[in-house]
Amino acid sequence: MYNSEISNNFYGVINSGIFTMYSGVISGNKLPNPVPYGYGGGVTNYGTFIMNDGKISYNQRIGDGTGVYNSATFTMNGGEISGNNANYADRAFGDDVHNDDDAIFNWNGGKIFGNTPNTNENVYNNNK
Repeated sequence: MYNSEISNNFYGVINSGIFTMYSGVISGNKLPNPVPYGYGGGVTNYGTFIMNDGKISYNQRIGDGTGVYNSATFTMNGGEISGNNANYADRAFGDDVHNDDDAIFNWNGGKIFGNTPNTNENVYNNNK
């Protein structure tokens, strides 16, 4: 993804292959209610997602992983994940990044901040 915008949809990106984000914006996506477990507002990753730059922000859903829901391999080398909103969930783990069972999150650079869940967690790691 180069200098593109994915915004104001029900889902931002659902990846089950290889997706590389070099720049651009994934923002303003809002999942309808009810949402099945395992879907993020901005990015739902079941493959390999590499974020080199760009911004994932202001996405909404009720529940976990509003910015990025990762079930495979997510590598963040740069860019920003911020301002994602769990939308008044009674429990929300990892409002900006939710790393599910046996998933891998490599955080090599970039910023993650400004989430608004009930648990005040920017990154939630569900690995055992």
